[in-house]
Amino acid sequence: MHDVRGAADIMADGTQGSVVCDAVSIGLGFELAEAGLANVVPVTPRPDPCPP
Repeated sequence: MHDVRGAADIMADGTQGSVVCDAVSIGLGFELAEAGLANVVPVTPRPDPCPP
């Protein structure tokens, strides 16, 4: 468990600050196949969760 705690690199609630990180981020890889598009609809942009 100590190794997992030592890998904490982000805050669980999404905030940033000078406190100790309490969550672990991960990266995932995917292999995709080409897809056909039909009935494309517009998407409403979401606000940036990490403003400058």
